[in-house]
Amino acid sequence: MPTFLDYQQAVLLRMSPDMWVWSATGSRLFNDQAAIDYLTERGFEHVEIEGSYLTCLSSQGYETHILDTPQGDHAELWVRREDAQAIQQQPVVLTFQFAGEVTQENSQEQTAAIPMLQFLPPATVGSSAIIFRTQIDTTSYVYSIEELPETAQRLHSELAHKLVDLAGGIDHWYQWHDGMRSATNPVTHDKILASLRNTLLLPSFSERD
Repeated sequence: MPTFLDYQQAVLLRMSPDMWVWSATGSRLFNDQAAIDYLTERGFEHVEIEGSYLTCLSSQGYETHILDTPQGDHAELWVRREDAQAIQQQPVVLTFQFAGEVTQENSQEQTAAIPMLQFLPPATVGSSAIIFRTQIDTTSYVYSIEELPETAQRLHSELAHKLVDLAGGIDHWYQWHDGMRSATNPVTHDKILASLRNTLLLPSFSERD
């Protein structure tokens, strides 16, 4: 998983006016021999995979890594082969809704992606899903958790409670903003603190008089 000091840990992607996908951002490494050795030792390999399958991987929380050049012009996807095979056999994107709170009509978020600090998916993830088209069946299907058997619904409810417990509470999903990057940069952070201290130490107007 990406670290807090590097960048946002996950992103929410809008698939439709009321359907969203949680996606871990994954790590991005320079494509050199050290990175290749690091990934191969952990069982990863470079795979060619369609974009829809990549969305399936990320929405289900599979670990992915991107190897790229310093210029960012030749990205390679690295995953575990068994993960790629599982997704190709079961091309499912887990989605969720904001209970009617966020739509294209009332959302203050202008883009179709919201970067997040919490690396865990929302507790409602999997309340709906998209089964992508395959070469044999060219139809995409959308289903809700209510359409699944009761055992699947109970499992989804149990997982939701576990996610809330792991996150530390239902309110612990925070949106990333650029000001946090300054706060997590030691140099910038020290400059801001020094400036704040100098401001606080300045005499007040009454003291100047």
